[in-house]
Amino acid sequence: MSCTTASSSMKPGLCGVPKKCWCSKNVDLLVSKTNENPYRRFYRCEVALKRKHESHLFKWFEVAMAEELENVVAAIEVVGDEARSTAVEMKDMCNRLRERLEEQEAEIEKLQEARRVRLGHSDGNVSWWTWRGVEHILLGVVVVGGLSLMYQKLG
Repeated sequence: MSCTTASSSMKPGLCGVPKKCWCSKNVDLLVSKTNENPYRRFYRCEVALKRKHESHLFKWFEVAMAEELENVVAAIEVVGDEARSTAVEMKDMCNRLRERLEEQEAEIEKLQEARRVRLGHSDGNVSWWTWRGVEHILLGVVVVGGLSLMYQKLG
């Protein structure tokens, strides 16, 4: 359904519930008292109530509501498309972060091995306190690196 009105002088793009007429006057919601449309609600320009011979805004309430619903459905479709696009981007970002994490874990392993060799503990017998300190530092480097990558991509 496209935007419709009884007035041929309506400007295009005035879909849904009208706020103003083409003449910039307010629009009232009224109730029909005719035999053809008893108690049927409609929108009418306040000027048209006084000047019946002029072509001002007139729109049935149910037509306006149908147009509003179309607008809402279109907006929901746009939001859905954006959400799907964002999901794809997030999945791609997660994959890149996972790859980066694997690279950093491999680098950590190399650094740990180099440290063991430097300390003369090539058999892997490093004191627990020394090892925990290095682990915390390396974990901090990994976390900061991952967060900086996310900040870069989102910012």
